[in-house]
Amino acid sequence: MNDFSLLDFFMASVSFSLAVLGLVIAVIMPLIDRWSRRFFIILFIDLVLCMTLFIVNAIICLEPVTVNTQLILWFFESLFLSIPIPMFTIYLLHCCGENMKGSTLLRSEISLWIVYFILLVFSQFTTNFFYITPDEQFETAPWYSLLIVPPFVGMVLNLAGVIRRWNGLSRYNQCAFFFFLLPFTTALFIHVVVVNFQILTIGITISVLSLFFVILANQSEEYMRQLQENVRLQASILQLQMRHHNPLTRTRLPRIRICHPSPRERSPTDCSYPM
Repeated sequence: MNDFSLLDFFMASVSFSLAVLGLVIAVIMPLIDRWSRRFFIILFIDLVLCMTLFIVNAIICLEPVTVNTQLILWFFESLFLSIPIPMFTIYLLHCCGENMKGSTLLRSEISLWIVYFILLVFSQFTTNFFYITPDEQFETAPWYSLLIVPPFVGMVLNLAGVIRRWNGLSRYNQCAFFFFLLPFTTALFIHVVVVNFQILTIGITISVLSLFFVILANQSEEYMRQLQENVRLQASILQLQMRHHNPLTRTRLPRIRICHPSPRERSPTDCSYPM
């Protein structure tokens, strides 16, 4: 395995491990709502499949393989890498409570993804986008930049969508969307200038994990807040039941609450009762 293949394998293995970690947490954590859980499970499965293909691609460099095998691997790698872009749009609209069927942003993202898919399919039958050298190296051709345009424009539209809805987003969602868009968009931009798939794998992995863990922190905080509220309500209900069934408590508890508004303000002589 040469140095380049070893680097591919290492980067893909790190991304694969992080994606599996995110998938496991999304499955077992009880603090995530059902819709978000399903969303992140699908997102992490896509990421795991993508990184698996990158690992396989790095491993097969040890042995001679057919050009068709490399083309098929590259096709599915590129396909899985593009799926998080429209999925992010769906999550953004869900957080904003917007109707997805009538969303211009989602229609634009889906249209760009379809264009990207068509270009991917067409690239398998021509060498104008890229080609495989006799020594099994991936080389770009003049039309390769066209493949990057749809996903890059999709990320820019997502960024514009977040900016447009910024004031209506919670603080956690603002952080989550920012940390999703920044690494992946930067990686795509670098990939346009210098074709480097390692940058893409790390960029998309950091983006997905950042989105997930910030959302997880938000929902965990909301869960704990709701849990504390439930405990407070249960205590209030128990107090009311005690007042209802105990005559002594029923006559004295209201006076205690009036006389002792705060434990810090309570004095030893407050609200004493003659026996």
